[in-house]
Amino acid sequence: MTINSDLELLIFHDSLDVLGGGEKVVATIAKAFDARIAAANVDPEVIRELDIEQDSIYDLGRIDDRAPIGPIKSSLLFRRVSFPGFDKYLLSGFWSLYAAYRHKPNICYCYTPRRDFYDLKRFNIARQSNLAKKAVAWSWTTAHSYFDRRAIRQVPKILTLSRTVQKRIAMYYHRDSTVIYPPVPTDHYYTKAFGDFWLSVNRLYPEKRVELQIEAFKSLPNENLLIVGGYARRDKGLVAYHKLFADLPPNVKILGIIPQERLLELYATCKGVVYTPIDEDFGLVPVEAQASGKAVVGVNEGALRETVINGATGFLVDPRPESLKKAIECVSEEPQRYEKACKKNASKFDEHIFIKSMRRNLCEGV
Repeated sequence: MTINSDLELLIFHDSLDVLGGGEKVVATIAKAFDARIAAANVDPEVIRELDIEQDSIYDLGRIDDRAPIGPIKSSLLFRRVSFPGFDKYLLSGFWSLYAAYRHKPNICYCYTPRRDFYDLKRFNIARQSNLAKKAVAWSWTTAHSYFDRRAIRQVPKILTLSRTVQKRIAMYYHRDSTVIYPPVPTDHYYTKAFGDFWLSVNRLYPEKRVELQIEAFKSLPNENLLIVGGYARRDKGLVAYHKLFADLPPNVKILGIIPQERLLELYATCKGVVYTPIDEDFGLVPVEAQASGKAVVGVNEGALRETVINGATGFLVDPRPESLKKAIECVSEEPQRYEKACKKNASKFDEHIFIKSMRRNLCEGV
């Protein structure tokens, strides 16, 4: 869907080297408004999967997101860049927020205040391997959160993707925000069969708690789990976490990053989808699953409470393997009975609704 608009829009996005929810949002906006994108770490494979024209992207070069030096350099990069002449600037991501100093009028689509600065600060410090690293983590997140709160003052209006994040914005930024749910092209998803496997789609990061899913399926030998997802190539700090996946049970397989076409096929033929992140900001996966007619077994936290109807389009449970197991067993008895309710619920998050809402906000005052 393309908007007939004379708006000259530039989107600042942290990096384009992982095919995640934020990248899909940026691609949808860019195509709808014929916008340009300024981003670091531009990966040609990700660009192809997002179906974005290479010549519409300003490549800001390579940045390293490893803390603490990486985030500092990333913030300074967006603070220094200058792209004058656009009607409006959309800030998407964490470090791109610093582009607000030189680029006005602007508007921010906030996925969440950076969580290791705020609500997951203790969680991330606790998983550091020694006291010295814990001290460094505490020091840099405390200092950087100060500059983060200063940067957001350069933004007159904040849009966000869920009521869950809206509450965080009020708590940590002391700002109001407008909720616009992220876009899902629901007509791209379809139901083909209710097969013999469950699907998990997520970046392989600790906050996604994929280990909970693996533990649940260890006690479900007659059920199979396929895990789709990866992590940024620059993020070598995840090696220790990925050692947890070295000894998988025979009914669990990690596929890594796969083409979008194959992912659509897996959604269409799976039995259901499992999703277990900590207090998720929004999560496109549950909506994509429901658009495919598949029930979601997720954790009763965050925006899953906004996207999954407990008992009708899946089940929301405590973040424990035993709870996940019971819900998986329940759905497996008759997975097709959730199809109609799932597709109806997913339609509320269709990309046409998102684009119309974005148009109202982006064209305001232009």
